[in-house]
Amino acid sequence: MIRVPLRSLKFCYGLIFVSSVLAQNSAEDSLLSHYPLKVGNIWDYSGGSFPSLRLVTATKDSIHPNGKKYTVLYSVTYDISSSDNVGSLGQVRKETILQRVDSTSLNVYRIPYEEPDFGEVLIDSLRALPGDFIISNYFKKIYMDSFSEKMFFGKSRVFRKLVIDYIVYFEFETAEGLGEIHWSSVGEDLVSYDSLQAAVIRGDTLGALLRVRRPKLSLDRSELLFSKNQTKERIFFINRNDGLTVIDSVAMNRESDFYSQPFYRGAGYLDTVFSKGPFLVFPRDSIYLDMFIRESGLEQAFHDTLRVYARGINGESLPRIDIPVKVDPLVSVPSLPNDNQNVPDSFNLTAYPNPLHSQQTLKIFYQLNQTENLKIEVYDILGRRVSTLGNQRTLPGQHQIAWDSRDLPSGVYFVSLFARNRRETIRFQILK
Repeated sequence: MIRVPLRSLKFCYGLIFVSSVLAQNSAEDSLLSHYPLKVGNIWDYSGGSFPSLRLVTATKDSIHPNGKKYTVLYSVTYDISSSDNVGSLGQVRKETILQRVDSTSLNVYRIPYEEPDFGEVLIDSLRALPGDFIISNYFKKIYMDSFSEKMFFGKSRVFRKLVIDYIVYFEFETAEGLGEIHWSSVGEDLVSYDSLQAAVIRGDTLGALLRVRRPKLSLDRSELLFSKNQTKERIFFINRNDGLTVIDSVAMNRESDFYSQPFYRGAGYLDTVFSKGPFLVFPRDSIYLDMFIRESGLEQAFHDTLRVYARGINGESLPRIDIPVKVDPLVSVPSLPNDNQNVPDSFNLTAYPNPLHSQQTLKIFYQLNQTENLKIEVYDILGRRVSTLGNQRTLPGQHQIAWDSRDLPSGVYFVSLFARNRRETIRFQILK
């Protein structure tokens, strides 16, 4: 028989215990890194059926009146699809989110910005295994779906996928060392809402932050001419850089003599009033403005200036762009061709009435300059397709479709036309 000194035995057991504790601590640290809540961290998200950008910054730690410590996440969202402002091609939403991870249970809690009086809500549990249901006091159900390993920002990382039953089903993913990286709806049509594009985690910059990319705005016209036979001019505002450009306002001295239709080229968006902005122009997208002169403006010759004020999302100013405007009702001016070949012609898509009330039929108008394989679809505010109105080869000319929407609930919807690499979308509302 081999006798082991008690002292040595205690030492061996000590090593096993320490190794076990270290392994457990390492595993917990790995899980905790799925929510790196450290002041100074930055996340840039973008995506969606329409251009959107969400910038999140961990600004400070704060003790809430409930006695618990939270990290304050300041979120700014630039979103075209959710705009409720007449005459605006985008909306800016600013929100403050409080979030914490309980170091004992590894549960993740958040105080929702839309209902701060509700108290903190459980949004995740880092100890959950695939197949587990997480009992939340806010969502109907949280389901832990799976773990996976993927390359992201040049490193192999563990991913966690969860499904949330809220108003609709959503799935979201967290990544080791990064935090929340992706949100999307779950259904027949998978729609991406937010995907992480870049981040700053504990001082390390991963990816190229959109918020620091330089904005730029260029125009394809140097002068606008109006006459008795030239009552419409089209101007392209083009963002050729990778930064987000904000057109704060477009102004004229004799603004009442004109009206316009601004179109967003990239996601497709139409408004039919002379808008003062802001126009949010996402990277490599453009806005074009169909500008018309009213009969009152053709009573005499005059000169004016179309002034364009733009900036970057961080407030960096861009040089003001001035476009001379000349009006002479007594001369004939030949129509100027559009020499910007990068942006195709519009479908001139419109819909009436808008908003649409109960028992009314939506009339959709569009025109084609050539024969196209055309698809026409309707989407809800979450990007889910609710109807296909046409998918066929269509001849040139003016076209009209009457659509019965009585089975749809009240809300905001979008009509989209697709042809080859072109897309144009307009927003309408159903009121019942």
